[in-house]
Amino acid sequence: MAYMYDGNFGHYRVLQPKMGEGAFCTVDLVTGACASDCVNSQEPTEKKYAAKVLCPEKMVGLSAEQCEVVWCHFRDEILSLHEMTVTAGMLHPHIVAVFDYGIPEHFKAGHCFGIIELASSDLTQQIEFERLSAMRRLMGRFSGQRSFTIKEKLKQFRGLASALATLHAMGIVHRDIKPDNLLIVDGTIKLADLGLAAEQSGHGAERAGTPRYSAPEFFQRFYRGTVMPGSDVFSWAVVFYEFLTGNYPFEALNHDTTVSRIQQKIYSPLSSVAVSGASKELRTKIDEEIFQKCFSPTPDVRPSATEVCETLQKILLEDL
Repeated sequence: MAYMYDGNFGHYRVLQPKMGEGAFCTVDLVTGACASDCVNSQEPTEKKYAAKVLCPEKMVGLSAEQCEVVWCHFRDEILSLHEMTVTAGMLHPHIVAVFDYGIPEHFKAGHCFGIIELASSDLTQQIEFERLSAMRRLMGRFSGQRSFTIKEKLKQFRGLASALATLHAMGIVHRDIKPDNLLIVDGTIKLADLGLAAEQSGHGAERAGTPRYSAPEFFQRFYRGTVMPGSDVFSWAVVFYEFLTGNYPFEALNHDTTVSRIQQKIYSPLSSVAVSGASKELRTKIDEEIFQKCFSPTPDVRPSATEVCETLQKILLEDL
């Protein structure tokens, strides 16, 4: 069932407003019983969720056309994920669930919102935690939050590659894979924020996505928003490298040099970088089988998300 936003979220009760905030959205902590979040048709029980809200007041300064584009992206994301969530067997375990929503008829009519899974953190926070944890361990200090083992990291990113393969098979390209858009829900890393997603057969905004995690074609002059699954694979690999090492692979002193390194595939091979729990042999294998291929400047040369998933599965079976 869908609800209109009137300062509340239907029968969902706000516990903490604005526990998170983005360019056009806020995230509230809410509680309520949701029929879409039940197993075997059991009676819904009250639990906590995140309410992601698109706020018109945060779009001040945009033209009416720009506001409508933002609104349509958000609406399509919420409706697509909700359809996956409520259709038996359709939602991938590494894609965030949307259990409920409220969508006005037009962006001027009010707020859009989605009732989604409650995440404990995102991958940006986890990467930073693991980076600081390494320093704390050297200093003899420890934290209650746990790090992912090397095996868990490979399993999680195999799952994310599988999630991308599912989207690509549906004709959808995400276009904005980055640590902020990967949520950790009950220990599982899930793909979220399909707001910039587009159909493979069409074109999107000319400069959609986040430059730091964008594929080389994003920076080329002929690029006009062409939607390619290979761009998602590149971005996935950048985040995977960062998760394994704690370092961005194409780090440079300025933006232009970073772009140059992305376009020329200049990065530190994984074999030369410390990765907790991974032998040099394993690091070399991951670099050769994953990063050297996924970081290719040519989209058509990169492996598909399905192929990457199969490669990681093989590494897990043979080396861990």
